Amino acid sequence: MKRIRQASLLLVTALAGCSSEVTLDELSGEWIGQTLKQDFQFDHNGKTRLRDRKHGVYMGRCRIEDGNRLNCSFERFSQPVQRDIRLSGEELIMTDSNGHDEVYIRK
Repeated sequence: MKRIRQASLLLVTALAGCSSEVTLDELSGEWIGQTLKQDFQFDHNGKTRLRDRKHGVYMGRCRIEDGNRLNCSFERFSQPVQRDIRLSGEELIMTDSNGHDEVYIRK
């Protein structure tokens, strides 16, 4: 029984440590917001355009840190926007610091 618990603990630890790294090349393109009324366009060189469907367009630059942490600075925002991200097929999921998911579909 002790061996089963140890094996289970090792499996859970290994799975918790897994994260799929996302590159700017994979992120490049247009993404349409499903949960928020905003869309992103990411270029492979880090240039980014955020279109908020109510408030307009914001230009900025994004980079990926630690494999799946998106860090974006926009010209008109006082603070950078940071999200944990993951790709699942044609879906981009951004998770904010409160654990809320924002879902985007590749255009």
